[in-house]
Parts: sequence; C-alpha cells; structure tokens
Amino acid sequence: MEQPNFTLAVLKPEELEEVRKTERKLSDSVGHTISLIAYEADPESPESKS
Repeated sequence: MEQPNFTLAVLKPEELEEVRKTERKLSDSVGHTISLIAYEADPESPESKS
C-alpha cells in the first residue's frame, strides 16, 4: 500500500487564526486541549486528487 507524502501547510495569518478558533471551540466542547495540525498532501499523491 502506497503511503501519501505530507508536508506542513503554509497558512496565511487569517487561515491560522481560523485553525486556532477551531482548536479553542473543540477544546471547550470536549473539556481538554485539542491541537490541530495542518498538512498538505504531495500534489502527486492520489489523496490530493480526490
């Protein structure tokens, strides 16, 4: 089975703030810290073409 290649996503400040807002919302909802990590799939991987 082929493994996709991922790299950390390069986000604009407003995109990063959206991720942080989502982290806070989820953390408040579940009662413990949630951390989200943004990755980009390699453009050649099948996952990025779906």
